[in-house]
Amino acid sequence: MTPRSRYLPTPDQHLLLEALIRPDDEAAIAARAWLDRIVFDDVDLGTRRLLPLFHLRMRELSIDHALDGRIRGIYRRAWYVDQRHGRMLALLLPKLVAGGVPVILLKGAGLGLTVYPNTTLRPYDDVDLLVPHARIEAARDILLADGFALHGDFAHSIGLRKADHLDIDLHHSPYRDAVNRDHAAPLWTRARPIGRAMDGVSVLGPEDQLHHTLRHGLRRNAVSPVRWVVDAVHQLRAAGDAFDWDLLVAETMRLDMVESSLRGLAYLQSLDERIVDRRALARLTAARGLGSRFHFHLENNQGPFANWAATRRNTRGFDRVRLLLDRYSRQWGITAPLPFIRHAVVRGFDWLIWRRLKRRRSA
Repeated sequence: MTPRSRYLPTPDQHLLLEALIRPDDEAAIAARAWLDRIVFDDVDLGTRRLLPLFHLRMRELSIDHALDGRIRGIYRRAWYVDQRHGRMLALLLPKLVAGGVPVILLKGAGLGLTVYPNTTLRPYDDVDLLVPHARIEAARDILLADGFALHGDFAHSIGLRKADHLDIDLHHSPYRDAVNRDHAAPLWTRARPIGRAMDGVSVLGPEDQLHHTLRHGLRRNAVSPVRWVVDAVHQLRAAGDAFDWDLLVAETMRLDMVESSLRGLAYLQSLDERIVDRRALARLTAARGLGSRFHFHLENNQGPFANWAATRRNTRGFDRVRLLLDRYSRQWGITAPLPFIRHAVVRGFDWLIWRRLKRRRSA
């Protein structure tokens, strides 16, 4: 038996994705099969996040089922939460822009406004904002003055929290393992304004948005990240023939993230052959090496090996050791050499044992 990768949907999730993505005739068969086989109370959180969209799909396919009322209830709650979140953003974002901080909406908030039919269909629990590298301290100070408090400090972002408000992740880079100024700078030249209703607020260009979706979706996550698939499909369908596949490949290679893009696009192609450019897939396959696979696995295990692998894009030599120590200090509060060595050895040993047990179980 071949072990399933964390980013790949389970069989039940794959069936739901077929209902959301396939042509109507095939989608109707998949939707009914999914409805008949699931135990609704046992549906995982990652799958529940797709149910507002599935509610719309059931209406489009004229599907009547005993679970329709419960799914409609999830849609209604999602609508209420989305209205509340929208009002919060409408008050928050102008404060940053007025303070001289341009903003790019990442992930759910940006996708809901640009590639989904309406924002209710793309729920989100927090807001990820990308600001210029030189303006992240100014953005932080604006939010602190507005009543937010720091609750996380990472190499690529700052977490802020306020009572009765969405959590804010303030990024100077959308990538946790590519945090230098030059990693994010080109994204700003390709960003696209949302419109008059949100002056000074943009979203990533289509190619950067898809690349970010693939990179983020194919990472280890406590909640099943299945919705990366639906996000990616909606992005590609919204862009249509204007999508620049050469740019996506170039950006993937520039940031040394070939493996995540290749694996993600290959899965998308298995759902819809027409949606992925074969030439781009072939170029990524040709660029794939043993190193890209090795680093992909390391970076998805969140231990000392993962942190060391992730630092390679940002610096070299002894500065790389200092960056690793800085990551440990931010993530675990460990600053002294001996506790660092002890922690790294224990976590590294645990990771090796876990890998060995996983191989035995899947044999």
